[in-house]
Amino acid sequence: MIEKIKKFIVRIFFGDDYLSDILFLIFIFIVYFIIQIVYPPLFSVIVSPSMEHYYFNFQKYEQYNITQQEFFQFPYPNGLYVGDIVIILPINTQYLRIGDVILYKGISLYKNEDIFHRIVGYNNSNFIIMGDNNPGPIIFEGENNMDPNRIIGIGILRIPLLGYIKLLI
Repeated sequence: MIEKIKKFIVRIFFGDDYLSDILFLIFIFIVYFIIQIVYPPLFSVIVSPSMEHYYFNFQKYEQYNITQQEFFQFPYPNGLYVGDIVIILPINTQYLRIGDVILYKGISLYKNEDIFHRIVGYNNSNFIIMGDNNPGPIIFEGENNMDPNRIIGIGILRIPLLGYIKLLI
C-alpha cells in the first residue's frame, strides 16, 4: 500500500503525461484552498498603487528622521506594485521595526480591505504608517496612531505580477 502511495506521489510531481499534469494542478488547488482556510492572508495581492514608486518622493520620510540611505536598506525599497503577491506571516508586533511593510485591517472606507503600508515611526505604543506613494499617513484609517491589534502580519516575500490572476478572477 505504501509503495502505491509513493508511486502516485512520484507520478504527480515527476510524471510526464497529461494525467500527471492534471493531478499536479489539482494538488496545487487543494494546497491553495487549505491555506485559504488556515491562514487566508498568506498570499496577499497588492490591489492599490499606494506602495508604487513610479513617482516616488523620498522627502516625506525626512520628517520621520529616516535618511535616504536607511530607506534603501528597508524591505521593498523599490516599492510594491498592483498585481504583486506578497507572502504575509503573522508576527508579534513587538518585533516590528521602522521600515517594515505590514498588512493591516482597514476600518473606514476600506473596511473589508487589508492594506499594505510601511511603518515610519512610533506614537507611544502604537505605530505611524503610510504608503510609499501617499503624501502622509491616512488619518481616517488611523495610520497616524495604528493600534498593534489591527496588524495582520509582515510582508516577507514579493512575487511580481502573479497576483493579476487573482485580480482578473
